[in-house]
Amino acid sequence: SHPINSIEYLKGRDVELEIIDRALYQSGRHIFIYGDRGVGKSSLAATAAYQYQSVDAEPIFVSGSIDDTFKTIIANIANQALGKSRIETRKHHEKIGFSWRGLSLDAGVEISTIDLFSAIQSVGDATELLKQIAKLHSDKPVVVVDEFDAIRDSSERDKFASLLKQLGDQSVNIKFIFTGIGKTLEELLGAHNSIIRQLETIELSRLSWEGRREIVLKAADAFGLAIDDNVNWRIAMVSDGFPYYVQLITEKMLWEAFSEPEAVSELGNSQYLDGLKRSIQSINAE
Repeated sequence: SHPINSIEYLKGRDVELEIIDRALYQSGRHIFIYGDRGVGKSSLAATAAYQYQSVDAEPIFVSGSIDDTFKTIIANIANQALGKSRIETRKHHEKIGFSWRGLSLDAGVEISTIDLFSAIQSVGDATELLKQIAKLHSDKPVVVVDEFDAIRDSSERDKFASLLKQLGDQSVNIKFIFTGIGKTLEELLGAHNSIIRQLETIELSRLSWEGRREIVLKAADAFGLAIDDNVNWRIAMVSDGFPYYVQLITEKMLWEAFSEPEAVSELGNSQYLDGLKRSIQSINAE
C-alpha cells in the first residue's frame, strides 16, 4: 500500500535499476519512468533514489496533483530540503545558511513558506534556488517527482524541461527522477526535443513471470512456509503482472493460513481460493 524503497523487496526490476544507476552517474542526466498505472513506477523510483542518494540525507519526494504548478512543486522541494512542512505558515527562526532573492535564510531571520513560494518568479529563479538547496541538502541529492502527469496544465509541465536544461548547463549537483503514465515525452514535457539529452527514459512494463513468483516465495519464506508451485503460477497469472495484486493475494493467503485451526506448513489451493476471494472483496469498489 506504499511504494517499496528497498532493493531487497523490489523484485523483477534488476535491469531497470542498473540502467538508472548508470545513467545517474552521468553529469546532467535525469530519469523519466513511464508506463501503465500500477506497474510499480513509484517503487522503482523510490528504490533507485535510495540507492543513489548519499547517506547524509534522505531523498526528497513530491507528488504532482491537479492543482500543482511549477512553483508549488519547486517550493515543496525546497521546503522538504530545508526540513520545513509545506503547510507551515507561521514564522520560524532557522539556521539555514544562504541568501536568495532578498530572503536571508540564516540564523535569526524570519522565513516562511509563503515567502519562498512568492520569490520563485521564473525558471531561472528555481534553478538558482535548487543550486543553493543542493549544496545544503547532501553530497548526492535526489528528488523524486511522482505522478508528474497529474499536473494538468501542460505549460506548467513544460517549465520542467527548461529547468532540467538549466540545471545541466549550470552543473547543478541534483538529480531528478520523474514518474508518469504518459506514452511520449511530448505528452509530459512538451515539444522540447533537446531535453532528450538530459533524460534517460524507461518504459516500465508489467512485472515478469519470475518477478511475480519471487514476491510470493519471499513472503512465504519469511513465515517459514512452502508454497505449492501450481498455486504460485496461478497467482502470477491472475495478477496479470501488476505487483500490487501479487502482494494483495499473498497477504490474504497468509491471513487465511494464520486463521487455520491447525498449523500450516504450505500455502496450497485452499488458502489460494480463500485468499483470492478476500482479495476480490477488498478491491470490489475498484
